[in-house]
Amino acid sequence: MADRFCTLEWAYRVGFNSLATPLWRVSMTKVLRRNIVRFRRYRLLKRLEYSSSEGLSIYQGQRLRKLLEYGLATPRAEKEGGAHLFRAEGLLPAQILKTLPILQKEVVQKKLASLVSAKGRTRRSIEDRTSGSTGAPTIFIRDLACLDAERAAAELFYRDWLGRERREPVARIWATEADQAPTGEKVGGFFRKRISEIWLSAFNLNDADMADFFKLWQSHEPSILIGYPEAVFECAKYLRRNRIRIPHLKGIVTAGAKLFPEMRSEVERSFMAPVLERYGSRETGLVAMECLEGRRLHVVAPNVYVEILNESGAPALPGEEGSVVVTPFYSYKMPFLRYVMGDRAKWALDQACVCGRSWPVIEEIVGRAQDCFRLRDGGTVSGMLGYYIMRDCFDFSKISQFQFIQESYERVTAQIQLSMPHDEPDREFFDAIVKARDRFSQSMGPNCSIHFKFVDHIPRLSSGKHRYLMSLVD
Repeated sequence: MADRFCTLEWAYRVGFNSLATPLWRVSMTKVLRRNIVRFRRYRLLKRLEYSSSEGLSIYQGQRLRKLLEYGLATPRAEKEGGAHLFRAEGLLPAQILKTLPILQKEVVQKKLASLVSAKGRTRRSIEDRTSGSTGAPTIFIRDLACLDAERAAAELFYRDWLGRERREPVARIWATEADQAPTGEKVGGFFRKRISEIWLSAFNLNDADMADFFKLWQSHEPSILIGYPEAVFECAKYLRRNRIRIPHLKGIVTAGAKLFPEMRSEVERSFMAPVLERYGSRETGLVAMECLEGRRLHVVAPNVYVEILNESGAPALPGEEGSVVVTPFYSYKMPFLRYVMGDRAKWALDQACVCGRSWPVIEEIVGRAQDCFRLRDGGTVSGMLGYYIMRDCFDFSKISQFQFIQESYERVTAQIQLSMPHDEPDREFFDAIVKARDRFSQSMGPNCSIHFKFVDHIPRLSSGKHRYLMSLVD
């Protein structure tokens, strides 16, 4: 992989006198310049991968100080009077950061201009947007340096942690607004024309499309599969039903949703390959990735600063669940200082990992903060209750999808899609429903009833993701 980037660096320095037109030379120069930057970011990650905790803290402090110079030059910071903190003596960058208010997604959606740094006006950037899977799409400004850092982290993850070689094909089960294409073959650009990618849209998870996808698979033999957990899970069950074996797969990477233990077991058994989680967002880039040796989720500490805050806004203790707040170091043009991800997580009690990496360990991404059942007295019950009910009361292998919809404080509907389209619920299912209702009442109270409904199909969100809990209660 390093040879590839070194060749690009040499080509950039020598020039493109042999290329046909000046316009083409300019375009390719930009491409090569970005690859050089990404390779340098990659080398930096490699250097800091096994550094001491003290060395990592010093580096993070340096990155935070530079980011704060941009962040405190925004109209929002000036209005809220935060600029004086940067000049305060004796305060470390991390201490300054923690005095700043958290940044909610609603602020980005409504007050975009107030978040753009006056210091970063000339920086190269692009306008980007989220998929809007949990509401309206969020438009934001992405600094190209942030994109470079994310690509470098992905390079480290796929090539070094998972062992993917150059030009090995990749399979994806994915969908965004730009990627809602039918199953087919996708080929990379100028420097990746020998790398083929096969795609299965997360919207097309019927047997016919999965059959076409795995026919392509046999001819391409991809080394890595990337997809939403529930979509990969559906494909795993298809493989098991049809007794299809998948050879030569080095690993499966899931992202974009909660990966339940039963899903992981089924996918690893059907694909005969390890499943690793990747965590991040469009706004912040890649935040954490799971190592192969210890199966633990490491924060990409050279790229992002992560906080987990409890209900009072204080740092959560190890093992305590809290809200994930992320500060990406390279978001100069529009600094995401203390951005609320909308997810719940907890730090690991034991930060040591058998892989030897010093990057902080997240024990678990529990799920979306908004994915909770709401009580009339203002309290909440974790959305994981729905998962535990399905796991403990039903035969999980017979269920394709499920979704809990809280219609009011007094009523919840649980939709169940069976694995086999023409299956009918049997006596075993109805016995399970009785147990599930008792379990539900213990947590939600006697005034909230749950109703079970067997359906042929549970529609996905516009992003291709699946929501396990939807609350219609404000």
